[in-house]
Amino acid sequence: MTQYQYNHCGNHTISGMHTIATLRHQVGVATLLLGALLSAVPALTKAHHLLGEYKLNCDSTFPCPPELQRRIDLWIEVFSKYRKGQVILHDSKRPERIYAVMDAGLNCSRRREPSKIRKKRRKIAANLRQVATKLEKKHPLSNYESHLAKMFKGQKPSELRSAARRIRCQDGNRDRFAEALQRYGNYKNIVVAGLRDAKLPADIQYLPFVESGYNPMAYSRVGAAGMWQIMPRTARKLGLQLGSTIDERLDPQMATTAAVQYFKRSHKILGKAARKKNITADTSLYPFVITSYNYGITGMRRAILKMGPDFVKVIQKYQARTFRVAVKNFYASFLAARHVARNASQYFPGIRLNSPIHFQEILIGKSTSVKRLTKLLDINKKQLRRLNPSLTRNVWAGRRYIPKGFMLRLPFRNQGYGKQLKLLAQLPSEKPRMAESDYRVQRGDTACRVASAHRVKCRNLIAINGLGRRATIYVGQILKIPESKQKPKVATIAKIKPKAVKVASASSLEPKMVVEPPIKLEAKDIQVPLAHAPGELSPADLAKAFGIGEDLYIEVLPKAGSKLYRIRIEPEETLGHYADWLGIGSARPLREMNGISASRNLRIGAKLKLPVKSEKQLKRFERRRISFHRSLETQFQEHYRITGKEEYQVKRGDNGWVISKRTEVPLWLLRRFNPELLFRPPQIGETVYLPVMEPRKQG
Repeated sequence: MTQYQYNHCGNHTISGMHTIATLRHQVGVATLLLGALLSAVPALTKAHHLLGEYKLNCDSTFPCPPELQRRIDLWIEVFSKYRKGQVILHDSKRPERIYAVMDAGLNCSRRREPSKIRKKRRKIAANLRQVATKLEKKHPLSNYESHLAKMFKGQKPSELRSAARRIRCQDGNRDRFAEALQRYGNYKNIVVAGLRDAKLPADIQYLPFVESGYNPMAYSRVGAAGMWQIMPRTARKLGLQLGSTIDERLDPQMATTAAVQYFKRSHKILGKAARKKNITADTSLYPFVITSYNYGITGMRRAILKMGPDFVKVIQKYQARTFRVAVKNFYASFLAARHVARNASQYFPGIRLNSPIHFQEILIGKSTSVKRLTKLLDINKKQLRRLNPSLTRNVWAGRRYIPKGFMLRLPFRNQGYGKQLKLLAQLPSEKPRMAESDYRVQRGDTACRVASAHRVKCRNLIAINGLGRRATIYVGQILKIPESKQKPKVATIAKIKPKAVKVASASSLEPKMVVEPPIKLEAKDIQVPLAHAPGELSPADLAKAFGIGEDLYIEVLPKAGSKLYRIRIEPEETLGHYADWLGIGSARPLREMNGISASRNLRIGAKLKLPVKSEKQLKRFERRRISFHRSLETQFQEHYRITGKEEYQVKRGDNGWVISKRTEVPLWLLRRFNPELLFRPPQIGETVYLPVMEPRKQG
């Protein structure tokens, strides 16, 4: 049974209490009234600083240090008390100091904070500074000022000024947690079995509540996907496929298997670091392991080597550029999610978990379309999609087929699918209606000229690239070219000399368009403009113009009678990706050719030599690389839209990766808005442009 009480910060004047004539002689009445107020905590609006104290059921594997108790208490209330649209303004260092709870249908935002929240935050900060000044001058305080001062009992006035700079906004999460509990019923057995088989603590099953709300289709601003919120770069290291046909991060079973590998590797590496600092037998590494899931194994290892295997000491005293509030709160939020989920019936009376998903699996022996499968097996497409979330939108739209070797899940049937599967095995493999190649737009191109040169219909090229009614394209953009039975024409593109267009710098991106006179193509009656320079793009168009800012093709250089092949390293790529795309199996030849040790990380923007043996291998590498990056950008476009841009002033210690993490902008998108970041580190005080991102409504 969960027990909690409220921590009182002194005496407070409650509206209406002064109407009681003789409070001293009516203690019983006052006690009843106060009890009634405290029993109606969700509606409490006058004393927001009252944070519950919760009795936790902890153990040696996942300890609950007393120093973290109040952080945990805050997160318990975030998950169980405050709903979507309510925001909590509190001290980021001392979360028990809750200054206000706003119930106005608003959401916190680090970059674009609603004006009501911003005004409230500034008012609280001003009040804290005023109290500090009055305490120094020994001036009398108002009732509200006394209320604030009692939150800082025994502290110097300077602490109030410091607190004024660290007011944090936190969204309520009760309704989302309730939805997560229901989904938890679908996937609990899969997660628990994976942890058990790996001999890992079963309580790690509560981490997806924090990561994704147990949503296998969750997608973050920076590109993390699935129930375990795995980044593209990490996916390859954990053995997950990610491409135009399959994204295994979205499959709960495969993603759990990958997450299990991560936890085992983290425990091994962090354990080795802890032993160097003389870890004691009763010290658990799992607080570090859980935190590493947010901060990274390398970062957590560095913290242990510097501060020792004392988790509280690391949280309170370790300093690094990206070791910020979210990292420090991560383990506390995990413990809170575990507590609320374990006591779900108390916090969410009457809630019912979904039933585990039952299915049967078949191995796809030859490439097959969804249309053929649903018709032959008499299965609802929506139901099939729910069971196979790793298949991408391309597959469900018919642009790609379910590949040979894919383990397909089908709705469970007592009679099975024997007859239908025999018939399926007798049918020939299907080939996609439109296989694709790629083309980078040159100055002077139009969409229809590109289509004509590749002997495809202009309408098909416009449709497959989503170019819109005007079919606007941009220099440097990479277009998908539908398959044609005819050979492409040679040297037919860009014959007409275009009107000179000045290429704008990245710092002059504005939502404007320079429209060239449309060119009317014979017989097709489609009017299309010449390709524009990248500087003419609006922020929304820039985000959608795939290929601009990326260098995805192999550079071929002459070298002593042979050829040198090299590329520029792009975000989310690993040596493992390059080995896969080259078809060489291991990354060892790449390490040896470039003198890269196993412990060294790749630097984005650096040049890397490739062991290319043939033109066929070169084309395959480029095709797979482009497909990988196009998939990442397509997923982003499905979940977010760009509505503008804003400025960011570079701070000490910033680089492209730090800015990306701090502002939650994917690195590829940050680079597209600021291509100079590829070639040099930003300077302190320099202006960097950030896209304004808004989530799309998901059906």
